[in-house]
Amino acid sequence: GPREAWSRNDEAHPPIHPVRFAHAGDFENNEQRLLYELVARHFLACCSRDAIGVDSCVEVEMGGYPMPEADSEDECDEGGEAMGAAGAHAVRPRRRTWTDKEEEEKRDAGQWVDGELFEARGLQVLQRNWLDVYRYERWSGRQLPTMRVGDRFVPDELRLSAGRTAPPLPLSEEQLLGLMERHGIGTDATMADHIKKVQERNYVVKDGGLRFRPRPLGVALLEGYKAMGVNGMGMPNLRAAMERDCNEVAAGRMQKEDMVRRCAEQMKQIFDIAAQHVHLLSAAVGRRLGGLGLDDHSDDDYDNGDDEGDGGGGGGGEWPSNG
Repeated sequence: GPREAWSRNDEAHPPIHPVRFAHAGDFENNEQRLLYELVARHFLACCSRDAIGVDSCVEVEMGGYPMPEADSEDECDEGGEAMGAAGAHAVRPRRRTWTDKEEEEKRDAGQWVDGELFEARGLQVLQRNWLDVYRYERWSGRQLPTMRVGDRFVPDELRLSAGRTAPPLPLSEEQLLGLMERHGIGTDATMADHIKKVQERNYVVKDGGLRFRPRPLGVALLEGYKAMGVNGMGMPNLRAAMERDCNEVAAGRMQKEDMVRRCAEQMKQIFDIAAQHVHLLSAAVGRRLGGLGLDDHSDDDYDNGDDEGDGGGGGGGEWPSNG
């Protein structure tokens, strides 16, 4: 819920909160009213109790049967179904019902063929609490019937649904911010700037559905990094490590000189590898940008006037950020 952010407070600014009760006439338009409502509800939700729910899971086995004993007519009938592979042969019983005790004994003796396992999950919300205030999030689910281990039941319906897997959608801004937060990239005050910068550098573009789609240049750089053996430049780990070290310096647990030396050593290793294999990066860019390699661009094509590197470097031929 909203209170989760308290443990990640970077103290970039005081918490945003309402300072007085607002009347309808205080707003110039509906957007201002909705923004005030969001701030007020978020503040009240932070002051509310946690929601409480019970998560349940039921695992059901269907189709299990015992291994028949040799020359046994007690455990199977003549109408049994032949099953087997690689020369093995078994007769599957159709009519006899096995008691829990018999099944347990045969399982312990290794004489039981497991059936198909099915799983169902349910959620029962006991107390909504902050969810009653913060209407922008929902926490709901289905309530499963109460069952005990060993219960038996007959399914109401057996259905085989056909389908196919679909590729995941591109990341939305909300999902991207969540991943940046999980990996320790940026702060509340800098995350938006990081996202803006990768758009300005033409690595990604935001489509009509407000999702980020990679541009040819961004894909080419990642492919080039992989070809050169510097995958870390396209992953969040390097940038995250730098930011963790900066936080350690700010907290007084690491010396600034140690942090700078460690960062410089990491970047020098990457630079040395890249300098030896820059032709691989040029080839990747050429493939994605219609035959244009790095040598076909002037420095101005890669310089956005900002010498602040995001973990890759600055100046004329600017490397992309791994953040």
